[in-house]
Amino acid sequence: MRRNGHGNLRWIVNMILVTYASISVSGCIETLSFRHVTAKQALLGESESEVLACAGPPRTVSSLDGLRA
Repeated sequence: MRRNGHGNLRWIVNMILVTYASISVSGCIETLSFRHVTAKQALLGESESEVLACAGPPRTVSSLDGLRA
C-alpha cells in the first residue's frame, strides 16, 4: 500500500511533535538524590575565601604540620 504525499507529511509532523513533546517533558523531570552531602563534603576542594564566604569566619584556628584547620 502506497502513501500519498499528504500522508507522509502528516506522519513526519506527528513524529516531530511526539519527539518534541517527550524531550520537553523529560526536561522537567528532576532526579532525586538519595546521597546526603554534608557541608564539609560540599566545601572540600574550595578555596579558603570561598569557604569563609559560605561558612563565615572560624571560631578557632589551629595548625598541624603547616596546615590550618
